[in-house]
Amino acid sequence: MPRDFFIVSLDETGFTIVQRHKRVLAPKGNEQVGQVTSPEKDLLVTNCCIVSASDTAPPPVFVFPRKNFKGFMHHGSPDGSLSLTHP
Repeated sequence: MPRDFFIVSLDETGFTIVQRHKRVLAPKGNEQVGQVTSPEKDLLVTNCCIVSASDTAPPPVFVFPRKNFKGFMHHGSPDGSLSLTHP
């Protein structure tokens, strides 16, 4: 009895959600220059994408480094994608 085999490619990657500023512009002569950025450091969102040899792909999966899920974290993601959290 022949078996059906599925050939898939899975890619897991991470991208940072924290902005990093390399330069801050300020008028000459200022003694104190402030910089606004997130207090969180080095947080990565894990992204997992799967593509099959038959050119089909399920929606991607995003794993956020948080304890609780918030609706705004899913904003702008592809339709049907799955967003998860992990502390």
